[in-house]
Amino acid sequence: MLKAADKPVIKISTENVDLIYRVGDNGRLYQSYLGKRLNHATDIAHLPQGSEAYLTHGMEDYFEPAIHIVHNDGNPSTLLKYVSHTRNQVPRRVRKLFRDRIS
Repeated sequence: MLKAADKPVIKISTENVDLIYRVGDNGRLYQSYLGKRLNHATDIAHLPQGSEAYLTHGMEDYFEPAIHIVHNDGNPSTLLKYVSHTRNQVPRRVRKLFRDRIS
C-alpha cells in the first residue's frame, strides 16, 4: 500500500481542459477527471479515484486492454505500476504553432 505522500496527482492542462491522473493505493494509474479546466487546485482533492487508465490483459478486468503483451513463457498477464513522472511546460510558440495547424 502506498502512503498519501507517495500517491502523486498528475495534472495535464491546456487553456481549456484538465486531465487528472492519480496513483491508487495499489500503485496503478487512474484517470480521475477529463473535462473543463478546474477553477481551483483544491478541486482535485474532491475528485473520485476514477477508472484505471491503462487496462492490461489477463488481470482482473475483462474489457479490451490498452496493452497486451505475451511473455516468453506464453503468459499474457501484465500488471503496470506507477514509477515516476516528469513535468514540462510547452513553450508558448509551440502551442501557437500547433493551434495554427489545427485551426
